[in-house]
Amino acid sequence: IEVGVIPLSEGVADLPVVDLLKIDTEGYEIDIMYSSLDMVHPSRFKHITFEFSPSRIPHEFPWTMVNRTFHHLRSVGYYLYLQPANSLPPSVIRKKRCRIPKYLP
Repeated sequence: IEVGVIPLSEGVADLPVVDLLKIDTEGYEIDIMYSSLDMVHPSRFKHITFEFSPSRIPHEFPWTMVNRTFHHLRSVGYYLYLQPANSLPPSVIRKKRCRIPKYLP
């Protein structure tokens, strides 16, 4: 099956506010979040959900990208909710407070 791909900025260009953005791209979620940091803000996206599993990240993956992404999300007012690997739902970012484990290389 062939699937078309467009940048996030094009996909939501006509929407003033998005209530829930779900990113499910089979391992490329952090790449998408990182490349969209300039437009990710609670005034634009009320809630964001994406999966992130450090154990599934390749050894050569740039962990600075993960840290910068999580830092930006926190700095603009999101709170990260990290779920255990085998639980549902996936990681959710919402505007509620919780402890955030920091992932380091």
